[in-house]
Amino acid sequence: MRPQGEIRQAVLAAIRERGPLPVREVAAAAQVSYADAKRTVSRCVQARQLVVAGREKPANSRAWTQIYDIAPPPPPIEPRHGHGWVDLGRVVSGWAR
Repeated sequence: MRPQGEIRQAVLAAIRERGPLPVREVAAAAQVSYADAKRTVSRCVQARQLVVAGREKPANSRAWTQIYDIAPPPPPIEPRHGHGWVDLGRVVSGWAR
């Protein structure tokens, strides 16, 4: 997996520092262009790093804007012990005998 780029790091850092923000404010806080911030935010949502936290209507505007926030961490993966699952260690040790 490739490391995160500079724009993604700046966008995520801006949202971590300031909390939920619309894309225009993310661009200003991260000091990147609006187009770059918009593309990066949409890709972060696809990668489940960001979530849509809500909508707001800016003053003197007719359009609603989405607010983005850091996604909660995924639940831990529990080991699958039980019916239908085989312990690989036992299988390999039995096979090697």
